[in-house]
Amino acid sequence: MMFAKMQCEMCGAEAKGPLKRIKIEGAELSVCNACAKYGTEVQGAPRTSAAQSVRPSGYAGASKPP
Repeated sequence: MMFAKMQCEMCGAEAKGPLKRIKIEGAELSVCNACAKYGTEVQGAPRTSAAQSVRPSGYAGASKPP
């Protein structure tokens, strides 16, 4: 079985070890050790996918059909 090589989401370098989860200006990224200094390390639950963070259609402020 082949595994995809992990890349730093900031600089694009191929990871030589485990990536770190950091938060930079509200965005969570998986980065190499060199780029980890630019953010704050995140501990705990993994990030949610974009599909999970979509608001349901019934949230306050949703436009109602005519």
